[in-house]
Amino acid sequence: GKTIDFPVPLLIVQYCFVVVASRTVGAILRPLKQPAVLAEIIGGVLLGPSAFGHSKVYLETIFPGHSLTLLNTVSSLGLIFFLFIIGLEVDLNEIRKTGMFAFILAVAGIATPVIGAV
Repeated sequence: GKTIDFPVPLLIVQYCFVVVASRTVGAILRPLKQPAVLAEIIGGVLLGPSAFGHSKVYLETIFPGHSLTLLNTVSSLGLIFFLFIIGLEVDLNEIRKTGMFAFILAVAGIATPVIGAV
């Protein structure tokens, strides 16, 4: 079979597409002082079914259905590692200083819609 039929090379190609799309959009948005996360969201929309996904050749070649499970799994692991790193960088002293106010604000943010729905 073709190299692209194997899961790992296909995952690498998909990853390259995601990185190139987000970096390209990021370069376009940088002069507009937009955050990198916006570029990543727009890059994801472009790579998904809303834009390039209208091309059947593109979908079947780069993001075939059988590869999405592995892509989603690796993406979820990346998110878990990212959140872990963010958690390591959290300053616990700052949380202690604003803890009660943040806790009250969080409870109010959850309770208000719940009470409003009843």
